[in-house]
Amino acid sequence: MKNKFSSENLFGSTFRLVALSALVLAVILSLNLFNQLKKEITVSILNVWAVIVLSILFSSMGVILIARDILLTQSKEIKKANKELKKLAKSLREKVKGKSKQLSTIIENFTDGLIMTDSYHRIRLINPSAERILNINKKDFIGKNIDSISKESILSKVFYLFRKFTSPIPKTKYLTIKKPKEKVLEVTNIGIYHPSDKYIGNLKIIHDVTREKFIEKLKSEFISIAAHQLRTPLSTIKWTFRMFLDGELGKLSPEQIKFLKNSYKANEQMIALVDDLLNVSKIEEGKFLAKFSPQSIEDLIEEIIQERKVVLDKKNITFKFIKPEDRLPKIKVDAEKLKLAISNILDNAIKYTPSNGKISIYIGKKDGWIKVEVEDSGIGIPKKERSRIFEKFFRGKKAVLKDPYGTGLGLFITKNIIEAHRGKIYFKSKEGEGSTFWFELPIS
Repeated sequence: MKNKFSSENLFGSTFRLVALSALVLAVILSLNLFNQLKKEITVSILNVWAVIVLSILFSSMGVILIARDILLTQSKEIKKANKELKKLAKSLREKVKGKSKQLSTIIENFTDGLIMTDSYHRIRLINPSAERILNINKKDFIGKNIDSISKESILSKVFYLFRKFTSPIPKTKYLTIKKPKEKVLEVTNIGIYHPSDKYIGNLKIIHDVTREKFIEKLKSEFISIAAHQLRTPLSTIKWTFRMFLDGELGKLSPEQIKFLKNSYKANEQMIALVDDLLNVSKIEEGKFLAKFSPQSIEDLIEEIIQERKVVLDKKNITFKFIKPEDRLPKIKVDAEKLKLAISNILDNAIKYTPSNGKISIYIGKKDGWIKVEVEDSGIGIPKKERSRIFEKFFRGKKAVLKDPYGTGLGLFITKNIIEAHRGKIYFKSKEGEGSTFWFELPIS
């Protein structure tokens, strides 16, 4: 049995110890190296992150600096624009102020009275002329609702003319004031609207027409007196001519008869003019219509046609009277005056329609109205003359050439007769082709 402390055993033990020590040392060294590597790697990683973070920071700072430069530039531009806007606003304010002052000056110095109310019927404006014409003080009324004004006040009477009238189309009425001094006022009402069609209020324009009405009254009275004074001698002359022409005062030569016929015709024209002047005078005095009674319009027209049958045949005019199968209801009219109105229309049609022309009268009923229409194939009315066709004494150029002896009062009288019957009159025309006049009268 070998000794366990033999040289071999000792060498083996030593070798194992050395080997173990070497292994331990190797492990320690490995661990140290690893830690060192780890530290270096960590540092490297940290360095990389630091680079990245710094890059981002520097990039962000660059962006911030760029943004700052942009903002500074924009801020300067905004300040400049703001300055320009302030300058423009100031200029606009000055212009508006100037225009407002100009408008205010016009309103203050306007010769006609101006009164404005808002959409709630509160009085917002009364100019000095309105104060003078109505003899009021605007301080007593500005801001008040028109319903709160005393019924005895003249201003209340002005507003009463146009109760709840909001149309943008001007409408005119007349108001007569008795106290403190008699005045005749022409009041025009206009509804005011925003461009968006929203109702803003009303404007009333008050024009003092006292002097004009006074002169008009004097003129009407003069015409009435003169016409009455002329009518009697003209009638006497007419019947004297008639007696000569009928041979009651002795036999006449053909040449004498010719002269007397011309004189008789001229006298008839004078009588027609006097009659027209008397009618105009009565219309202006409001005394034209007097005798209302139930009448058949068809019968009135038949009478008018019979009275003109000779003239129609002489000119060889094709004439038609178109009426409904069932008789129309009678309506209350002044028969004499309505006959005059229809006669004036038909006489014009006959006068201005050439020989071998056409004239037709239509009568019918629609929606509670009776309609009478006269159509002809005459000379027609030029477009530029149509707006004046119902004016006193107006005659178109072609009409004067066709008949130089007309008075220019026929259609004026006709229009007034129709409107006095609460009716409406219209016309349409084409130059060289003819005209159509029609009117409508309410049945009830």
